Amino acid sequence: MKRIGLGFLAVAGLLVFVFSQSAFAGGKPVLNITQHFDDETETFNDVDPCTGAPAQITIVFDGVFHLVVQSDGVGHFTETEVGTFAFDYLDENGNPDGQIDATGRFTEWDGGNGLFDEEGNPIGKAEFTFTLNGKGTRLATGESFSFHALAHATFDQLGNPKVAFEKAHCV
Repeated sequence: MKRIGLGFLAVAGLLVFVFSQSAFAGGKPVLNITQHFDDETETFNDVDPCTGAPAQITIVFDGVFHLVVQSDGVGHFTETEVGTFAFDYLDENGNPDGQIDATGRFTEWDGGNGLFDEEGNPIGKAEFTFTLNGKGTRLATGESFSFHALAHATFDQLGNPKVAFEKAHCV
């Protein structure tokens, strides 16, 4: 379920790139954008974070995205989402059967600081962090489960990775 922040990361990267160019050129010194979103729905294929079973995942969520670009071109963004999820496990051909197998709630947060290109890739000193927490129920058994995922990366002044890790835990 990591895909949530990637679209916002690309938008943040584009905005940081565009406005950092004008900041370096003596243009507008600061950008400050906040976007709220409500009752958004997305469906995508990924895996059950606890079992690894391939699933079609549908999420319905609310959230907020915030981006600030300082006059020196350094950007900061943060994004938070809360909502519900439903897993429909995929068959051996990669198709959902239309039966919801698990449901629950999640909270996701991501953020970063630094210099980024228009694709959201670091072009200088930067860092990114991502967290995902959720609780759900497997409908066939009534079994409860919870998950936590964390990812973090830092980049040097040339945009090269210095530290990067991902951790996940399920109960």
